[in-house]
Amino acid sequence: MVSKRKTNKKYTWIFCCILGFSFLTFYVYSKSIQKQKEIDFFNENIKILNAANTLYFKRNKDEMENFLKSLTNNIEYEKLSNENYRKFLLENWQYIKSWNNNILSIYLGYDENEVISDNWEKPKNYNIKERPWYVEGLKHSNTYWVNPYLEVNTKKLIGTVTTPIRDKNGNIRGVLAIDVDLNSLSEILTSLNLGFNNETFLINNNGKVIAHSMVNELSLDLQGTNLLNQIKNNNNNYYIDNNNDAYIFVKDSFNQWILVTKISKEVLKKFKLEKEFVNLILF
Repeated sequence: MVSKRKTNKKYTWIFCCILGFSFLTFYVYSKSIQKQKEIDFFNENIKILNAANTLYFKRNKDEMENFLKSLTNNIEYEKLSNENYRKFLLENWQYIKSWNNNILSIYLGYDENEVISDNWEKPKNYNIKERPWYVEGLKHSNTYWVNPYLEVNTKKLIGTVTTPIRDKNGNIRGVLAIDVDLNSLSEILTSLNLGFNNETFLINNNGKVIAHSMVNELSLDLQGTNLLNQIKNNNNNYYIDNNNDAYIFVKDSFNQWILVTKISKEVLKKFKLEKEFVNLILF
């Protein structure tokens, strides 16, 4: 009788071990499936975001940069001292602005402190060598977008794209710049439906907002934040913060513009619960 009880205890112990191992295996396997589903979820949304970025924002950015390059190629630095040539440039710029409402201003800084502008006069104490558009434009051999700023009176978010101008010998002699109304990009973001009730925004590599789906967030500045650091250095194109909110992002080829969408923890939690429920059904 004692021997039979020992045998039963032994089988019970073995059964419990097998059962425990089975539950552990199920748990680990279920978690691995959940993790893969989560990765698939992010990758699918990265594809959607990348398509939106290419269709709406990269194209706008490329068009403006190529347009600026074409203007630069038609500027002859050696003729800038000629008043008639300067008038010719201004007339050309005015005509260009007449068919592109997003262009607010075209201007050129060169030599010590000379400025040619289609719609503003250089203030008395204005020094181009202290202005961000000129300083940054000289630093970069190609087109460069200066940090955008919010115009106080019109509430427009203004972006400035610059490129250097050269003389016949290839020496940099000045900077050509275009001020662009960025509000149209925010309107695109507001109208986009990316599948979630989320906020989507476009930033430059300094963390300054270029466009935002929520107009009251146009002054958002991510400079110096952990989020910007993760966005710039994370190769997975998604990041989950300490709040359990997820950020999915895509960058352009030069990392100058980054499109980001935030998926709230509530949406993520719902997604995870749905997937866990499916996993339980499968098993």
